[in-house]
Formats: sequence, structure tokens, C-alpha cells
Amino acid sequence: CVFVEKDRRAAEAIRQHLGTLKAEGGVVVNAEVGAWLEQADRRFDVVFLDPPFASDSYAPVLRALAERRLLADGGKLYLEFDRRRAPAVPAAFEVLRDKSAGQTGYQLLAFALSDLSR
Repeated sequence: CVFVEKDRRAAEAIRQHLGTLKAEGGVVVNAEVGAWLEQADRRFDVVFLDPPFASDSYAPVLRALAERRLLADGGKLYLEFDRRRAPAVPAAFEVLRDKSAGQTGYQLLAFALSDLSR
């Protein structure tokens, strides 16, 4: 499991929690997620995307995941956002679930390499 966190203190807190839980194999990367995705060299089965709601990082991150094919075929993406500002989802993703609770919207998306040819 790879945790990408821009805030240094938050990244350190994740490291500490992983240690407390004795969660071996967890890697914490202290970086801006867009920059990290540009050099990522692996594909993921599941991605959780929950940036600060006021950020504008959804579009470039979703685009990088789709264009660089960083999700395995059939991989899932869980997305959380301010429900008043739902991000545009690239065509390479199929919305499996779209719900909200209070001010928070969340979606479960599936990625399919075959959809990129459309």
C-alpha cells in the first residue's frame, strides 16, 4: 500500500500509525500526488483519492491515472469530494456508485483499459 501525502506532518503521522499497527509493506511518500504520479512505475488495483475539498487537484490526478494507465484493468477508484463541486470523471472510468452524506460526495469508479479506445 502506498500513501502519498503532501503535508510533512500528516505523512509522519501515517508512518507512526503504520508502525503502531505493525502494518508491514506500507510505504509513505511525502510528495504532491500529481508530481508523484508522473513518475509512478506501477499499476494499482485500488486507489483512494481524498484531497482537500477546496483543492483543484482532482482533474490532473484523474487524468494522470487514466492516461498513464496507473490503475489495473478493472481497478477501482474511490473518490471523495465536496458534493457541490463534483469533479469531472474521464471517460476511462465507469461510475459504479454515486452517493452523498451531508456535504460530502463519494463515488466508486471502475477503470477499463478497453474504454480508452473510445
